[in-house]
Amino acid sequence: MAPELFDVVAACPTHPDLEDPPDLAGVRDRALLLVGFYAALRRRELTALTLAQISTHRRGPVLALSHSKTNQTGTQAEPVELPAPATPSAAPSPR
Repeated sequence: MAPELFDVVAACPTHPDLEDPPDLAGVRDRALLLVGFYAALRRRELTALTLAQISTHRRGPVLALSHSKTNQTGTQAEPVELPAPATPSAAPSPR
């Protein structure tokens, strides 16, 4: 559920403070959790995702999944639209 997801995302370290460099593992974890949840991806689809499969659209990011449970042959990429954030650095609000 979304409230529990936001608690987990908030627990991922990103910036200890503004003077330190960002914790890239924490930023990666936040991105994987949010993309996986909002795109309803399975583990295999999420781990196979590459930057080349991500494009932008005026309504938000779009993933082009080459293989999925419903597209097992991979003959045509299946587009998955993600919701656009309010701002480029928008973080989900806890509950």
